[in-house]
Amino acid sequence: MLHGLSLRAAPDGRFTVYATNHGGRESIEVFELNVSGAAPTATWIGCVPMPDKMPANSVASFSDGSLVATVLIMPGKTFEDAFAGRITGAVFLWTPGTAAFRRLPGTELSANNGIETSPDDREFYVASTTTKRIVAFSRNDTSKPLRTAQLTEFGPDNIRWTNDNRLITAGMIDNEPACGGPPKTEAGIRCSRGYIAATIDPKTMAVTEVARGPATPAFTGTAIAMRVGDELWLGSFNADRLAYRSLK
Repeated sequence: MLHGLSLRAAPDGRFTVYATNHGGRESIEVFELNVSGAAPTATWIGCVPMPDKMPANSVASFSDGSLVATVLIMPGKTFEDAFAGRITGAVFLWTPGTAAFRRLPGTELSANNGIETSPDDREFYVASTTTKRIVAFSRNDTSKPLRTAQLTEFGPDNIRWTNDNRLITAGMIDNEPACGGPPKTEAGIRCSRGYIAATIDPKTMAVTEVARGPATPAFTGTAIAMRVGDELWLGSFNADRLAYRSLK
């Protein structure tokens, strides 16, 4: 089952796609994407298994081909632990030529979710969904966070870059009255909740709200936002469709 995705442009105009896989194996699958023809084609070129069959949630790459992947709930931990703000996850690193991913000390957070790398390869950014934070780490020293963006009304899910070099994230409104307030179990995030999308300055970690919307039963579980011109496109971990809206 496909979960997180990451895309990196190759020098020849093609793209490398990294995808977290659940089911037959827990791994990061790697594809070459060619968009030069009449229709895009994707060719599988390999995979990197996760350690101890841990389920990767999100993945991002550095320019040298190294991968960082998050695990939301590690063995022995539960969603109830995450909603209580206890540490449940971590970030794992794989570098080309090595046999396996290794856990990065200091990256243990509550519900490690989305992840993104910096353009200069020096940093990476992790969403701690249940503590409503985006945390910046140095690639060379992960022993403690560099900076933190604290959100207030929603738990960030995925993280991506915008065209103006800001991070963008989205998630469900936490305190949704129709759902009985903030979620306390995994079932609580299936309830129809409104959404918020926000951008983050990666240097100052200042947060700017981009948009918000009410609960919509046909589109629940908002997990990612991307700005396309004057529109905001939203993805979901629960819905079978995308959503979009005008930002004008």
